[in-house]
Amino acid sequence: IGIVASGGALRERELEIVGETLLSLPDEIRARVCGSLGRLPREALERLAKEKEFTLTQEEMESLLTPSAYIGRCPEQVERFLRETEALVSGIDRSAAQINL
Repeated sequence: IGIVASGGALRERELEIVGETLLSLPDEIRARVCGSLGRLPREALERLAKEKEFTLTQEEMESLLTPSAYIGRCPEQVERFLRETEALVSGIDRSAAQINL
């Protein structure tokens, strides 16, 4: 996905390199990849960056893997929702409060 986002063509060989690199990682590092919602550890990025057929540098991969680049206005929307919700429930006696649908 990042290869396409950075303007390059998504090439089958690069996907193979990613898969091979992940499979070559020690089990404990590979487990971290699976347990971290796909966030690649530094070891994987370093190995990918060394591959001659892989077009992205380590810095480019790190910038593409920055979560804040993909959340848009989410922080502002959450803050607004919390402000508006707090105003609605601030005067409620929480011990007696009920939600009826």
